[in-house]
Formats: sequence, structure tokens, C-alpha cells
Amino acid sequence: MSAILILIGSIIGTVVVLVLLGFYLYGKLKQHFSSEELSEFGKALKGEVMSDKEAYGTKKTIMGLTNVLEPVIKKDFKDFNTNHLFAEVEDGISSYLNALTNRSIKDLDSNKMVLMMEEINSEIETMKTSDIEKDYKDVNFSKHVIKSYDKSNGTATIITQSQVNYLYDSNVPKEKRYKNTRKETLFTCKFVYITDEKKYPTNAITTRCPNCGASHTAFDGGNCSYCGTYIKPAEILKIWKISDIKEEHY
Repeated sequence: MSAILILIGSIIGTVVVLVLLGFYLYGKLKQHFSSEELSEFGKALKGEVMSDKEAYGTKKTIMGLTNVLEPVIKKDFKDFNTNHLFAEVEDGISSYLNALTNRSIKDLDSNKMVLMMEEINSEIETMKTSDIEKDYKDVNFSKHVIKSYDKSNGTATIITQSQVNYLYDSNVPKEKRYKNTRKETLFTCKFVYITDEKKYPTNAITTRCPNCGASHTAFDGGNCSYCGTYIKPAEILKIWKISDIKEEHY
């Protein structure tokens, strides 16, 4: 009998410890995530099923470490401003989607987007070759978070994630889209701050001649080798620059 009581006591004790641990972890999570984020996370854990169209138009879960990483970044960069970074995120994503819609990089800010110009131009040329058209309208942003931060090898890197929605259409036959339905999606952006250009692969950074569109090494500036037009050196040192934009597809 005593052995049974000891076993029952042990089980009750374990349950109490687990409950207390659960409350402790929940309290820790609430310090860094909003109630909305925790609710969305709980739904994901429960595996709630929805139709494709519902999923298409349902806001996607987003969680980050902004409150944790912001003071770390500010310690390294005294003038860092999170709101300014998120404004750059919105400008970068909007410019990128507009370039895809117009199938042209002519309206991109070559200084702001210098680390992405070649990649975006290549994507657009692929669209033209395949006769693909994509139309992004009325782009809206719901929330931004900082996902990660790293400082090493002459470069600091910040990864952000954003809740984005837009009206979308394309001529890709099998691509998922619903007429007059907003697509809710997530975008991940990468920002770099080059602290030491000697450690950064400068040949990976090119810009475009404003006159003829020829490629030019961004660090150098000087005259275009094709038409002779003067190109200002890209202002990429000592400033945060967006270097990658990726949409998570659902």
C-alpha cells in the first residue's frame, strides 16, 4: 500500500512540476511574443485545417526576436533605428514587386538596391524569355520582426520577416491565385552593413549605367566602359543595404 501511495505521490509531483514549468515557459514567451503570435502558434501546433482559398487569404504566423536583438544591434551601431529599418523593408519589397510587375528595373533606386540589381534584372529577363507576366497591386504591410543578427568577417547582417498582403494575378497557368482575393504571405529580407570592404567580395556587387544599362563594378565608380557615361561610386559602406528579398510560398 505504501508503495502505491509513493507512486501516486511521485506522479502528482511530476504533474505539478510540469504544470509549473509550462507556466514559466509561457511567461517567458509572453515577454517576447504578442498574444496574437502565441494564438497563431497554438493553432499551427493543433494542425487546424483550412481550404486552399482560406489559407491563401489568411494572415500567416510571424514571430521574431526584435525585443531581444534590438539592444544588441544598437550596442554595435549607436545610430541604428528599428523603425527606419522596417521602412526600408517596405520600400525594398514594394520596389521589388513593382519591378516584377513592370518587368523593368529602370524605376529601382540603384543606390538603395545596388546589392540586388543584378539578381532582380536576371529574374526579369527570365520572365521575358518565358513570356511570364505578374501583377502585384495594392501592397500592404501588417507587421515586421527581426529574426536574426550576426556581425563577423567585416560585415554585419540582419534578417527580417514581414507579413505582407497584395492583390495578385499572373499568366502562369498552374500558379495558385484567386480572383479578387488578397494573398497573405511572408517576405524575408536580408540587410548587410559592410564595415570592412577588404573582406567583402566586391566583384559580387555591380550596378547599372544610367545611360546604356551596362554592368559596372559598384565600388569603383568612373566612366562606363561601353558609352563613357560617368557613374558615381555606390554608397554601400557604413550604411545598411538590402541584399536579398525572398517570398515564402504557400
